[in-house]
Amino acid sequence: MYVAALTRAIPGSSSPVVANPQPASRSPSHAALNLAALIAWLVTVGLGVSMMARWVTRGRRDPRLRLRGAVLNFTHFGLALTGLLAWISYLATGVTGLAWAACGLLLAVASLGMTLVFLPPAAPAATPPLGDDPPSAGHPPVPVIAAHIAAACITILLATLAAIGSG
Repeated sequence: MYVAALTRAIPGSSSPVVANPQPASRSPSHAALNLAALIAWLVTVGLGVSMMARWVTRGRRDPRLRLRGAVLNFTHFGLALTGLLAWISYLATGVTGLAWAACGLLLAVASLGMTLVFLPPAAPAATPPLGDDPPSAGHPPVPVIAAHIAAACITILLATLAAIGSG
């Protein structure tokens, strides 16, 4: 009886109910997160390409650096580009599986990248001639490596958050 006194009927409305014109999965914040992940990915790729170019040009001058980690470098680069293409495909189609595939590729790319960071330097010649660059000259500067790693971490975070929000 007490509850019945608290409730009362609301008169019906003659105006039609308007549906939300924007689906929840495509809110502006979700689109911004997708775009931020793409931008972070492009920055990471740009830094990686600059390091790869340095590695290739140094490898031409120093045969000790030519084969050092070639398979890892090119696999890391190829998987990173494949993941980027999967992410762009996700952005173009909205298929959630592509977002998760790109995130999975990111983890494989990060694993290979960690291997490259901790790969021992090339074995030096018995005694390098005076005036030559030391064997570590094939490595890119530490700030470039640090920026690439930081951008990669940001990319993994943003892409994973966007993939979680897409489904």
